[in-house]
Amino acid sequence: MLVSLLRAAALPSDQLEHVRARPGPHPGSLDLALFHRHAGPRPPEASLRLAERALAASPRLTGWTAEPASPQSPVDLDTLHER
Repeated sequence: MLVSLLRAAALPSDQLEHVRARPGPHPGSLDLALFHRHAGPRPPEASLRLAERALAASPRLTGWTAEPASPQSPVDLDTLHER
């Protein structure tokens, strides 16, 4: 479901290629990897904006927040979790 919501929230300018989701490090959290094919803003910022758009657009995700991955993460990863 979450991958579909992210794809629906993506704008053409996001140039979203692929989305992966897995259980996050804490109960009630999910890790996301979003792959983009553009050279615009740095992919981590673009991914975080997309995750925030998806959260804002979906009543099913009310109460969830997005956090960027740690700077040392080898992939573009965001964590979504319930408050």
